[in-house]
This record gives sequence, structure tokens and C-alpha cells, in this order.
Amino acid sequence: MKLFIKNIFIFLSLNAVLVTVLFFFSLIYTPLDYENAAYNIVKIKTELVRNSTKKNAIIMGGSSVRYGVDTNLINDGTFSYYNLGLYAGYGIEPFFFTIDLIKNDIDRIIIMFEDDLYFKPLNKGSSQSYKFIVGNPDFLRKHPSYIKNLPDYISGQFKGVFKSLVGYENKLRSPENINFLKDKLGNSNFNLQTNLDFKIYPDMSLNFKDLEFDFNIIKYLKSYKENFNIEVIIAFPPLLSNQKKLVIERRNYIKSQLSEFKFMELNSVYSEKLKFHDSRWHLNSEQKKVFSKEINNLLK
Repeated sequence: MKLFIKNIFIFLSLNAVLVTVLFFFSLIYTPLDYENAAYNIVKIKTELVRNSTKKNAIIMGGSSVRYGVDTNLINDGTFSYYNLGLYAGYGIEPFFFTIDLIKNDIDRIIIMFEDDLYFKPLNKGSSQSYKFIVGNPDFLRKHPSYIKNLPDYISGQFKGVFKSLVGYENKLRSPENINFLKDKLGNSNFNLQTNLDFKIYPDMSLNFKDLEFDFNIIKYLKSYKENFNIEVIIAFPPLLSNQKKLVIERRNYIKSQLSEFKFMELNSVYSEKLKFHDSRWHLNSEQKKVFSKEINNLLK
């Protein structure tokens, strides 16, 4: 019996060592600049804001902002607008952690969250959240519950390494496209040309009536408004969906919960003329310019 227990212990120990080695290998081996950007995106973008000597505004959201907004086209004569588009897969808390890093350096926030980020449990984060944690280790000390996303993160890392080793290539993630590292306002000037079919692309979100609105969002936004004198504006990003009625109903519900804040009504977000690249959230390059100019016109 003792020998059996000993063998079991040795087996588990070896597996633990193997998983640990593979985990750290997956952290070190990030062959695509896209992956490095995923770890460092918050540091890079917040430093741009901190180094500014002007009045600053940020547009905060997930990849819909990162791909779909060009703040170089936004000029209201008062603020410098920075693109703080991150990854919706981080979950909701990393977005406010990021804002907290620069809340003394900004005068206006335009919140443009993907719809799912407003609802529990959809906004708890995914494997992407650990890329945020690796680049921002202080976050885990404040939000230890995010440790539960570690298995998904490790799995995602292994898949990424494997795809790179076998020659997997994704132009969206190629080094030449990670040029928000160079853009002074944090924009990612991807060359995205695909046009997904609006009529057959379904809205994949769960029925919001079965979900719980995250009221912590209101607490964060009120704090920025009341304690730091930051103007808070809410807007919705464009969304490719063949269920326009459902999307509008869901967003009207979100607006009802955030009624104390100013809303920016962007008519184009529901337009069937919008063209998307590889996701229902990612405008292609042509439409990004159109959408950014609409934001600019409303801010003037």
C-alpha cells in the first residue's frame, strides 16, 4: 500500500512539474507580436495618456473599439482622444483597473463596451484575462477570483504555440498590423477588408432577461464622475446581427440602468450598410473611418 501511495505521489509530482514547465514555456514563447501586444497593451496605452500634456479623453471598450475606432479622426478642439480598446475577453474588472491607472490624467471617458460586458456571468473574463494579468500582476492581488480562468488560459497558450510551430498564419495578428505600438493615440490601423454577410450573421448573445446586470459598473462610473470630475459618456459599438429588434431591446435595457449618465446616440451602429471583417464586433477598415467620423461630428 505504501509503495502504491508513493508511486501515485511521484506520478502527480511529475505531472505538476510538467504542467509548470509547459506553463512557463507558454509565457516565454510568444512568437507573434500580437501575443506580446496582448500582454503589454495596457502599459503601452496608459503611458501614452500619462505622457500627454493636453486635456485627455479616452474611448474605452473591447476589440470593437480597438479595431473599429480611429481617434486620429476625432478632433473636437478641446481633447486629445486616446483609443483604449482592449479585449472583451478580459472581463469587466480589467477595464476599470485600467481606467484607475489614468483617472488623474483624463477629463472625459467614452464607454463603448460590448453588450456582454454589462451582464453577469458573461463579463467574468475568459482565457484572455490571464494575458492581462501577466502584464498587470497587481490586478490579481485585487481580484483573486480571476485565478479560476487559469486553466482556459493555459489551454489557449498551448494552442497558440502549436499553431505557430506548425506554420499557422493569421494576417490580423501579423507583426506589421500591431502598429498601435507606434500610433501616438493608441490606434491599431489594421488593414481589414472582409465583408461578412449581415443577413445571415446571427446575434449569438444569450437573452439578456436571463442575465444579471452588473451594478458595480454604475459604482465605478459614479466614482469617476463625482470624485475625479471626469465626464462620463456612454455609447454602443456597431454590432453585426440579423436580430436588430433584440439588440435594440437589450441596449434600451442597458440605457435604463445607466440613465444618470449622458448617452451618445450613434445611428450607424444599427445600419445594414456597415461592413465587418472577421467578427460581428470588428468593423473593416473602410467602415472604421465612417464610424470614427460620426463620433467626431457628434462631439463637436
